Amino acid sequence: MSWYVRSLAPGDAHHGVFDHGSVRAACGVEFFPARVSPQVFCCELPAPEQVCPACLAQANDQVVIPATCSAHPDGVIDLVVRGLGEGRIELTSHAPGGCALTVQATLLFDVLGEWLG
Repeated sequence: MSWYVRSLAPGDAHHGVFDHGSVRAACGVEFFPARVSPQVFCCELPAPEQVCPACLAQANDQVVIPATCSAHPDGVIDLVVRGLGEGRIELTSHAPGGCALTVQATLLFDVLGEWLG
């Protein structure tokens, strides 16, 4: 799979398969790609603000959880979660300059279990 640009809007570069003129993206979107140069539809990993969070998660074996953030301009942000091995999980936002938090999976599981019953 490669990266394809659907539009120049933020979050609109998708990881997918080009077939018969259209792209089937990992996030489920199907579209006709925009040209990023006169002959090229695809590119290397685009700038972070251009990448579709769901496609990035699929490409990197991650999970994207929709979330809200009081510090984010529109209040909506995606929480990207991925396993790091050795019982560790990384939590990060898909915002430029966002923090990447690493936690012990068992501790997080215990806390969530206690809160959720």
